[in-house]
Amino acid sequence: MLLGFGRALIMLALLLAASIAVGLGLLRMVGMYFDREISGGELAIWTVAYIAAFGIALASWGTPAGPLLALMTLALAVAPPVAAYIANKRGLQQLRENDIRAYLQAAQEHPDIPYPYHKLGDIFFASSDFGRAAQYYEASLKIRKNPKIKARLQQCERRRRIAETQARICPRCGAENPRGFTHCIECDEALPGLWEILEQFHGPKAVSLLLWSTGISMGLVVILSLMGMLHPIIAIPLYAIALLSLTIYLYWRVSSF
Repeated sequence: MLLGFGRALIMLALLLAASIAVGLGLLRMVGMYFDREISGGELAIWTVAYIAAFGIALASWGTPAGPLLALMTLALAVAPPVAAYIANKRGLQQLRENDIRAYLQAAQEHPDIPYPYHKLGDIFFASSDFGRAAQYYEASLKIRKNPKIKARLQQCERRRRIAETQARICPRCGAENPRGFTHCIECDEALPGLWEILEQFHGPKAVSLLLWSTGISMGLVVILSLMGMLHPIIAIPLYAIALLSLTIYLYWRVSSF
């Protein structure tokens, strides 16, 4: 009995994850269509593929192949954005490496010009490599004093210190506070907690993510409950776990703001 309950719970979890991934996948495809990255035919193909895969996984409830089909549906929905992310990241990394090589060569050929060092500092600053960014900013300042570069160097030192100490920044006065403090040591302002941080996670994409994830998961739970495939005693905790997981994910995404 416990083994059957465990299998049912695993299947439910996979279906819930697949439903969220399929909904987000369809949302992304619609966005790509309006951005003219894909054609209407491609959008139709992906929509049919997503719906068919999820329908087959849902129809396989109670069969030995059910969890595998649900997992395959999840993989199908996750594959396109993951592939696009990897390709985009590789492309940006290649461009970054090309820029670094070009500016290093320029710095060797013209060691009396601060611009290549300035740009190298900007590249490493953008990638959060504050140590190397500071080195190139210092090299630029040795050639020519520049208030903007000096300010950026100070930002590097501050960001590196915050990363090392995991300090919390006061939203009122900007003071650095130890990680465990709940109020600012300078102005006694309450430091952002979970809900205050989540309020900073705004914008159309974030709202769409939250609404689609919540709506699709809730819809799946309601449908399964009405079909008698999911008892409310299991549905309510499962849905609560899904919302809690989403909240933890959002908190992790914005905790560095």
